[in-house]
Amino acid sequence: TAYEIYQCDWSSDVCSSDLIQGINGKELSDKEIEDNTSLAVSSSFLPKSGIGIALSHIKAWKTFVQSKDEYCMIFEDDVVLNDNFSTEMEKILTQQKVHSLHR
Repeated sequence: TAYEIYQCDWSSDVCSSDLIQGINGKELSDKEIEDNTSLAVSSSFLPKSGIGIALSHIKAWKTFVQSKDEYCMIFEDDVVLNDNFSTEMEKILTQQKVHSLHR
């Protein structure tokens, strides 16, 4: 699985994305799992595939944090967006900015 991180300039309705390659948990060695999880997770809580998904999510969030962008949307690589997606997101972000100003 891969994840896409979208960056949008809502005023010009232009979006770009970065593809973040997912981590295949089934290919993780026991050492990689031990290095990236707690004992409880690695031994009984999740199968390798679940650990891979969790590590992929962490990788996507770290990419966002390092970007210094104000907002982030993370989607699976097979997401299908409605034609009015940008318009609706602009409304949501505008409402969020107004809400933040009135706190």
